[in-house]
Amino acid sequence: MLLFSCGKQHKAESVVKAFLDENLVVSDYSVSFAGIDSTSYITDSIVGVMKKAASTNRLFKKSIKYGESNVPGKYIYTRAEIVNGKDTVTQTFYLDKEMTCVIAFK
Repeated sequence: MLLFSCGKQHKAESVVKAFLDENLVVSDYSVSFAGIDSTSYITDSIVGVMKKAASTNRLFKKSIKYGESNVPGKYIYTRAEIVNGKDTVTQTFYLDKEMTCVIAFK
């Protein structure tokens, strides 16, 4: 069971790291992750609100590329601490249930 959990954690981290590499305005950063968990409390409208808020986040490019979820409302999430120079921010990333893409973040 522990190996299965570690594998899921690694998969989630890899997906978020790829998302960051593609969408951050900086390329020189480090990131650390909290554990993964799941939620069914996120609605499509909440995803829309998170995406709108993210579009004003100066750490990210204006044209953020998100994935799509086949099962709205069932998400895996993890918190990431992103360090760029002297700046540190914590973001929560929501992934689809299969952990293949980032759906939104806040």
